[in-house]
Amino acid sequence: MSDNLLGLIEPFVRNALPAFEFAQLAYDIADDLTSDQVNLRKEPSGIKPFLEEVLPIATFAKIWERPGRHLTIQYFGPNHPCDATVSLRGSEVDKGYIESFYHLEVTSAVFEDEHLEREALARDGSVFHDPNIHHVGSHHRGDRRIVSRATVEDGDTPLKELQAWVISAIETKDSHTYQNPSILIVRAEPSRPLHISEWSSLVATVSPVAHASQFDVVVVVEWYSSVAYRLK
Repeated sequence: MSDNLLGLIEPFVRNALPAFEFAQLAYDIADDLTSDQVNLRKEPSGIKPFLEEVLPIATFAKIWERPGRHLTIQYFGPNHPCDATVSLRGSEVDKGYIESFYHLEVTSAVFEDEHLEREALARDGSVFHDPNIHHVGSHHRGDRRIVSRATVEDGDTPLKELQAWVISAIETKDSHTYQNPSILIVRAEPSRPLHISEWSSLVATVSPVAHASQFDVVVVVEWYSSVAYRLK
């Protein structure tokens, strides 16, 4: 694939970068994106894999890097058996606590109609988190619009929704076979920011599913809040 088609992900593809360098480069690029670009994801080229793969990997790499555990990330982009690899060195590797090399897979745990919410934010500036959100009209006629209505929900609904999305994402990935050893990064987008106690509840609920999967490590990441929690 040519560089002009890779677009935003071109600086990362097949370049082995230390964790903090990978993260800094990703965050510098993200700083220059407009809200419409983030919501519509039509341009610039490469914006979808940048937001849905590169930024979650950057968050994972930044948080996993620590004394005794130093990471180098190589991202591959489209048409490759895995999304990226991570090479590790340091005392944790020397003592056998972790492997020196993993294949990385990235998946998403989001509302199934999240793209409609983003479209409404870009075009109208606001949207309700409505389980029955839908569009009417069409782009061709020029009368397409997103319909969402205010709904009443329990306070723990966003947490329960995200738990279901994460479980589904892990089980879907686990239905395929991946190279070993492997790490699964789950990009999570809750319908509202979660408190740390809610993240703790999510980890407790989802961890059994993660432990039953083929992956050696499973991490849930919310890149825009720069948080990552290990599920396995």
